[in-house]
Amino acid sequence: MKKLVSIMALIIFGALQTFSTQSAQADVPPVPENVLAWFSGEGQKIIESLSSPSSDIPPDLDGPRAYPFGSIVGEPVAVTIWSTAFLRATNPTIDMLVPRGDWMAPILCQGKPLGVLVAYRSNAGTMEWMADPNKDASAALLALRPTDIVADDGLNGLFLVRGNTARQYGLSQQGIQPTAGSLKQLQGAILAQEAEFKAANADAGEILTGGGPFAFDQYIQQHPEASLISNAWEAIITVGIVALMVVGFGAGILSRRRNVLSSMYDT
Repeated sequence: MKKLVSIMALIIFGALQTFSTQSAQADVPPVPENVLAWFSGEGQKIIESLSSPSSDIPPDLDGPRAYPFGSIVGEPVAVTIWSTAFLRATNPTIDMLVPRGDWMAPILCQGKPLGVLVAYRSNAGTMEWMADPNKDASAALLALRPTDIVADDGLNGLFLVRGNTARQYGLSQQGIQPTAGSLKQLQGAILAQEAEFKAANADAGEILTGGGPFAFDQYIQQHPEASLISNAWEAIITVGIVALMVVGFGAGILSRRRNVLSSMYDT
């Protein structure tokens, strides 16, 4: 019986190992040292030039100095985007996100999120930048965990991706609140948006220059089954591990009882 319990332990260990190796991670390179230096140096000067010159002068929200005095640039992170493999995969994973080639940092004042500073290196080697007064995106970057990946397609807001979950940020002014769904649901929302754009182009008879973002919360409500499908194997493995643990535990108790009864009869 002890041999049976040992076999059960090995099975459980093997299942846990299989489950852990299935958890993909995005291969996002760290922010280069020279880019970190640019954000803390030149980037900080840019934000200071866009801020009020004094604490006695309020920021001009409609003018060139839209940020309050004392605004600073936070830590930059690399921005990713979904690849073609992500959109075509049966079960898209976080490792299918690829670097977009730019970096993003929150703009803050006294710890409050005010916007984001986005920068990329041009073909000529110079750093090009854009300051966006998006408080939602700034707050999302402040809530970023070490294992989170930032994804942005320039249209549908900012996504914080962790494991198999993506949360949409940055669109509250358009009535779209932060909502989390599976990567399978994110893939479906993107493909549905592309299909709508293509249909609109066909109807118009010409190329449309733009379109609105999708509301991830609405898509999730309309497609709740997607998360169940994408997590099916995870659920099966979890249930299997629990079942094996119960069997192993029961086998151990049964073995102990038999040993006790055997010793009683022996005496």
